[in-house]
Amino acid sequence: MPSPVREPAVAGTFYPGYREELRRILAELFEKAPEPTVPGPPVGLLSPHAGYPYSGVTAATGYKLLKTYPCKRIVILGPSHYVGFSGASVFPGGVWRTPLGEVYIDLEIAERLLEYRDLFWERPDLQDQEHSIEVQLPFLQYILGSENFTFVPVMLGDQSLAFVRELSEALTEALLPFSQETLLIASSDLYHGYSWREAERMDQYTLSFVLNLDPEGLLRALETGEAMACGGGALAVMLMVAQSLGVETAQLLHYTHSAKVTGVYEGYTVGYASVAVCKKA
Repeated sequence: MPSPVREPAVAGTFYPGYREELRRILAELFEKAPEPTVPGPPVGLLSPHAGYPYSGVTAATGYKLLKTYPCKRIVILGPSHYVGFSGASVFPGGVWRTPLGEVYIDLEIAERLLEYRDLFWERPDLQDQEHSIEVQLPFLQYILGSENFTFVPVMLGDQSLAFVRELSEALTEALLPFSQETLLIASSDLYHGYSWREAERMDQYTLSFVLNLDPEGLLRALETGEAMACGGGALAVMLMVAQSLGVETAQLLHYTHSAKVTGVYEGYTVGYASVAVCKKA
């Protein structure tokens, strides 16, 4: 049976669909992004997943860390926006394509995850239209080079506290042999609504749980509506696994929202943040 190939679903909409134009836009985003400083190597990263004109500088700020702290293996955790299902979907092998080339699935990690059959589905088709994981790849390809890393896309259908705990335990066990060379990326935007002022207030509250390394508090606040993050389950998994791997601190690298980016302070607003979860040097 041939290895699966995942073609880009949102090239030409969320980001440019042609190689040279995409490289040009990424160069501009990395040029605009401030230089982040962290106390030690990142184990996890929160990165937004909106269209590049909106959240691209925020995402690029986080990915700039990989110039100093490159990694060989990456696990990208993202929510499902289009398909409802229980558990989590794992791409079992093959490659993902973007206009910048192909990235290979990390077979060792994917196979270890799929041993937990009550948690992970070998259903790559569930990810065919999803953007939350795909939009992270061009940043990684640009900063690391497509041939220099492998990755595993993990899409969460269930973001409940009980499931997040189970998934985090399984992911921690699966990653232990590779923990020194693996980065966890949680793909999530923050506030969605009609007030930029409310966006800033609520996002500050949501991020307080992330910066205090409190994934369970985050999930409880998401359930009550006090906090907001479309990839809250993915973010909580990243925090739980990072804590199990010895993380000591979290640092906000960049925050903005769509009203601030566009200069249009009326209408729908979405919040974006980049946060690094790090060990101390």
